[in-house]
Formats: sequence, structure tokens, C-alpha cells
Amino acid sequence: MRTYLDGAHHPPERAVALPGNLPEAYKRYPSSLRAPLGDGEVGALLRWTNGLVRMRWLGGVPPAGAGQGTPVLTPGRPAPSSGARYPVEVYAAVPDTGSLPAGLYHYDPAHHAADRLRSGDGRSALLACLAEPPEGAPEYVLVLTTVFWRNAVKYGAFGYRLQNLDTGVVARQALVAAARFGHPGRLHLRFDDTELNRILGLHAFEESAVAVVTLGHDSRTDSAGYHTADWSGRVPLQLSEATAIDRVPHLTDMAALHAASLWRSASEGRAPADASPRRPAAAVGSPGEQTSVPDAVPETGPGSPTVRRTVYGFKSAELDQARFDRLVRAAARSSSADTDSVLPAPTRTVYVVRRVEGTPPGGYVIDPDTGAPRRTRDGSAVEALVSVAKSPMLVDECRSAPVTVVVAGDLDSGSGVFADRWYRMQNVLAGTVAQSHCLAANELGLHTHVHCDFDVAGMDAVLGLPPRWRALVVITVGEARGGRDDPQVRL
Repeated sequence: MRTYLDGAHHPPERAVALPGNLPEAYKRYPSSLRAPLGDGEVGALLRWTNGLVRMRWLGGVPPAGAGQGTPVLTPGRPAPSSGARYPVEVYAAVPDTGSLPAGLYHYDPAHHAADRLRSGDGRSALLACLAEPPEGAPEYVLVLTTVFWRNAVKYGAFGYRLQNLDTGVVARQALVAAARFGHPGRLHLRFDDTELNRILGLHAFEESAVAVVTLGHDSRTDSAGYHTADWSGRVPLQLSEATAIDRVPHLTDMAALHAASLWRSASEGRAPADASPRRPAAAVGSPGEQTSVPDAVPETGPGSPTVRRTVYGFKSAELDQARFDRLVRAAARSSSADTDSVLPAPTRTVYVVRRVEGTPPGGYVIDPDTGAPRRTRDGSAVEALVSVAKSPMLVDECRSAPVTVVVAGDLDSGSGVFADRWYRMQNVLAGTVAQSHCLAANELGLHTHVHCDFDVAGMDAVLGLPPRWRALVVITVGEARGGRDDPQVRL
């Protein structure tokens, strides 16, 4: 992990591959039994997790300071992805729903269909891979994987960091989508990689499981017990433009960190008997002035599906205090994860305020006891933020967005328990926090753009992070500046 942190963790100066040389962002199982999905519960859940929900005229309007690119018509999904590469694939284990027989399915977003990989109810086989399975039987089990080559071909070994963030984004999206149907969910990052990849029929260095999401509660199975299907055979042949990262010389650091992160049994993910829940030390600065947050701040909920979109550039206008308070409160509702029992607060969020009504410019963290923003950096941090942006796009947005959100992580807090796997786990968790902000902002009529194109060490210094803490992802938030975002239509 240390080798990766010192090198590939940092964004490259330029993309490795040109857009015309990128592989497809889809995989297919041409010989599998395919079931078209409609708007029923399973279909809606998968569509609003990782489906095609809009068409984007990508690059139609370049951001300030960037050259004119070639416009490309491309489908967009509910959750953002680094460079629109969408490396995350979704697999679903479901009981017999009436319209869909029990089995393990790969979700095909291009056709909004389910490719059956295994027949029968084998949810218990997936749950047996988890170090901390849910107490009751879940209605659905989703497995989120990443196809490494899909964005490593563009970003090199830096893609490993992006893929884990993207997985967290999709995981949070799945939890919010499931909540619309009354299904509580839990994110699982501690599991037997070897067995889970075997069940899915994956080559661990081409595509590998990164997260499991258990959703709902199946009372029928609780009372009758599982009738476990035999999932020991092979899955249908897949077609995917995937290259094994352990065979690519310039991805050596990426392949080595992934290899060190793989567990071969669920017991490897169980916390030591003497491990007790602990909260990492405060991430930023010294205690400062607090800004009160009203107790009666309305919280945003999942509501009806909305199509959030990435924008380029924001109005140079002040954000009202009420919406800032609601953004902070709504985004603070973290996802339930199987890391909570050991590390209940592995990330910290810093709000760099440029223009918010009634709030002095500066850096703010949320006090864990009061829930109120506490000022830890003065107004100089706002201008310094611009200096650590590594792209003209982020420079422009840091100058125009009223709020820039930075999610930071303590990369040492979990390494003593989970070793090198902690890098992957923490970036997934940071991705869930980023998507929480994107969804909350969308509900408030605001727009967002997620970034990793910043100088990591410079950002850490601007925010005043202790040495063991690192900035992982940035979200710019505000009202879109007209005429600068990609034209798009909802599907």
C-alpha cells in the first residue's frame, strides 16, 4: 500500500489513452438466458443503481480554459463515474419474484435485461462469503465488481483509486434506490474474494468483486430456511474487453496492491477478538468557532428517482444558509457498513465555504457531538484551494462554486486491522460519502461535479490535515452556470 500511496495514488499529468482507443463500457453473456426487465421492483432497483437513464452530448460545451474537443453522444447512468468509464458491474442474487426465476444474474444496462448466470436460490452461498453477514435473510444480494482495464487503459495505475471510489458511489446509489421500496440495506467490504469471484466466474485480475450490498428482509426465508441451489459449476461464456492487469507492465503497482487486498476466506475479514470500535482522531486543525445548525432542518429523502448530472462551472452567486444547512445534514447520514463495528468514522468531510449566506469564508468540519459546522481554517484556504487544482476545469469550479466539499480519510486507522485491503475499503467508503452529497445537492436544486484531479499533498496542506490523513475526493457544489453543461435528455 505504501508503494502505491507514494506513486500511483496521485493523478497522472495526462490520460494514458485517447478517447478513440477506449474499450466498451459493457460486458455481455451471449449464451446465457436473458430476461428483459420492466419497471417492477427488481428492474427499477437495477435501473436506478446502474442503468442507462439519460443520453449525454459529451464534450459539446468545453469548460473554461479547455480546448474544444470532439462531441460524443454517450449514455449516462444515475451515478457519476470517473471519465464516464463506468467500470462497475452489478450482479444480483434474487429469490423467485414471479416474473424472474430465482438465480444469480448479471445486469445488462444496455438492454435493461438480466443475464442468468446460475439457476436457483443461492443467496446463502453469497452470504457465506461475508465476514459479517446480516442477521436475517436479505431479499436481494448485490455484488459490485470492477473491470480493471476499463479505466486503467485511460488513467493507468491511478485507475485503481478511481475504481474503488466509483464502487462506493454505485453502492450508495443502490442503497438509496432500495430505500424507495422500503428495503433497508448494508454495505459489506469484508468477504472471501476467492469464493465470491469463483461464484461469479471471474478472473481476479480482469474483474473482481469489490463490495456486496444486502437489501431488505425476506421473512419467508427466515421462517422456512434457505433451499440452497448448487452453484458449483461454470457460468456462461462472457464477452468483455478486459485485460488482466497483472500482465501489463505499467500497472505493476496496481496489480500488486490488488493482490495484497485479496482474501481467501471469510475469516480473514473478521476483526480480532480484542478489537474494539474506535473513532479516528479529529482530522482538521484546532477547535474554532461553531456555526449553529437548526434542529428542525428538513432531511432530504430518496423520493422519486431523479437524474442528477455533472456540470461544468457554477454561478458566482451566494448560496443561502438554509440549503447549506440541509446539504450538510442530509449528506451526514452515512451508509450502514460492516466496517462500523471496528471503525465507525473512517472519513471526515471538510466544507470549504466561499460564498454562503451568514457563514464566513473558510474551512469547516462537522463537530461529531453537536452536528454543527466548526471553522478550522480561515478565508485564506478558499484561495489556496485554487492553487492545488490540477485541471483548468477544477480551477474554474473552485473559483465559482460557493462550496467545495473534500472527503478525507485516515489511511492508517484500518491498516492495522485490514492491512493493505484498507486502501480499497476506505476509498469505497469515501465514494459513498461523495454520492451522498451529490444526491442531497440534487434534491436541493443544486448541481455537483466530482473530482480527483488535484494535488493530494497540496490539498492536505490547504486543509491542515494531520500526516496520516489524505484528501480522497472533491465535490464542487452550486447552481449551474447556464450554457456550460453537457446537453442531455432523459431516457
